[in-house]
Amino acid sequence: FPDTTLKRIYVCLALCLTFTLQIWFVSFITTAMTHLEIISTRRSAQVSALRRYLNSNNVPRDVAAKVEKNSQHCLMQQEKNMPEEQVELLQYVNESVLVDMHFSMYMPVLSRNPFFRCYGAVNLDGMRKVCHAALSVAAVAKDGCLFYRGEKTLKPQMMFLVSGTLEYQKRESDEPLAVTNKHWIAEATLWLEDWIHLGTLKAPENARVVVLSAEKFQEIITNFQSTWARKYAFRFAAILNDTGVDTISDISEYSREI
Repeated sequence: FPDTTLKRIYVCLALCLTFTLQIWFVSFITTAMTHLEIISTRRSAQVSALRRYLNSNNVPRDVAAKVEKNSQHCLMQQEKNMPEEQVELLQYVNESVLVDMHFSMYMPVLSRNPFFRCYGAVNLDGMRKVCHAALSVAAVAKDGCLFYRGEKTLKPQMMFLVSGTLEYQKRESDEPLAVTNKHWIAEATLWLEDWIHLGTLKAPENARVVVLSAEKFQEIITNFQSTWARKYAFRFAAILNDTGVDTISDISEYSREI
């Protein structure tokens, strides 16, 4: 037993500190468990609602399994790669700072394509605005399809693979082409009206792609005086017209021709 005043004070402080730490630890564990329970309950409710919808509409079991698997993948991807619109604090960030953020995020990806790499040098402000307003990230679940052969996309868009695996097959008899980060997808949608896809692009594994909206891209660059994009578009169309149908593809990689 402490026999001096100093020792008594020390013991009291130690007990208070220990008691406070115990309360904090128990509170932390309780909060974490409550948070996990809320998430688990919400997810269970979402899955139950989905299953009821599929059952009430007589969706075949194999198709229903794919839908459920795809939805769960999207939820996992949403938790792992939070969409920008769900980051509340970004709503209060100055737009000029957001432009800097988006440019640093997307320009390294766009620079795989020689046009964007060069256009960034001749019209930096234009490229910064494209990165800010015309780009987004999309998750593609395993066995998902981004477009089919002969399809005219309602919302034309160019894509870049950033993670995972994609396979492109121009004809059913062809061996699937493994799309890598050296490729870019459907560039023709930026320069040609009513582009029809020449093959099918699927995801044999989960993947993420950066998506460039052709409509927003065109809207942005037409507001700048630089004629570089227009010249590139004419050159792109001319080369495409001179190329045999068997050679044209939705998948592109670096070429010195343009």
